[in-house]
Amino acid sequence: MKRRTALASTFAAIVAAPLSTSAAMPRPHGLPAAVSDLLALPEDRIDVGRASLVLAREVYPRLDVERYSSRIDEMVRGARQYMASQPSRNYIDTLIAFNTYMFRHWGMAYDHAADARDKQANYFLNGILDTRKGMCITMPLLYMSVAQRLPLFVRGVTAPLHCFLRYVRLAAPHHNIEVTSGGGVLSDAEYIRRYGVPQRGLESGAYMRTLTMREYLGIVMLQIPLVIYRQGRTQEALAYFEAIHELDPRDVVCLDYLARFWRAEGQMGKSEAYRRKAVELGISYGTERQ
Repeated sequence: MKRRTALASTFAAIVAAPLSTSAAMPRPHGLPAAVSDLLALPEDRIDVGRASLVLAREVYPRLDVERYSSRIDEMVRGARQYMASQPSRNYIDTLIAFNTYMFRHWGMAYDHAADARDKQANYFLNGILDTRKGMCITMPLLYMSVAQRLPLFVRGVTAPLHCFLRYVRLAAPHHNIEVTSGGGVLSDAEYIRRYGVPQRGLESGAYMRTLTMREYLGIVMLQIPLVIYRQGRTQEALAYFEAIHELDPRDVVCLDYLARFWRAEGQMGKSEAYRRKAVELGISYGTERQ
């Protein structure tokens, strides 16, 4: 599955992004206070589940953050209960038990429908909580939201057009988790081969590095401007793109969208500057959708 959005090879595709029927009323230019407050949190205060719901509320203004957050808590309780009944000799046993709960007991699954990429629910955490189906944006997001509260030290990683997770262990090799395939394991080398990660993208850290929570929030937040741009809220969309770029200057997907934004606005100099930066960091449009 394409990383973060399936809307993509031209900026016109952003304009055609799926639009919520409950889209928020336009606000003054800039980020809403709730989003600004969220971005001001230190790394160790970020709860990725709650943060993602706060962000989703900018597209679904009637979204009850507390109600959806309590559903994550219910999943945490269910996961703990199941995991306590399983062998726990090492971290592999722990992850196997957690995967079994998430995929077999709770029933998280990849959305293979022909119109999956057109469903707005597949791009926001509340959507996958409602449908139990998602793609490479929301499946890792829900997995991490539950894992963080257990707690398990899971972090996000990107490859071209794809997101996956990584279980990080102190003084030991990390363990990649392919959430779109039942929590299976792929080595770094296999991700690099499968998704065509360029050497420049590896060296710059644009791809395959373990993201901080703040950097991962940028991936989650990117869905908002792709919706509100269609509503004609171009300056607000720009504020989101710029905030994401500030969270992670090596996010080549955001750089690419900034280049498209300014090209659509007729600002070719600004567009080219962002495009050049993305190329310097080693942007790739990938070799596989998953």
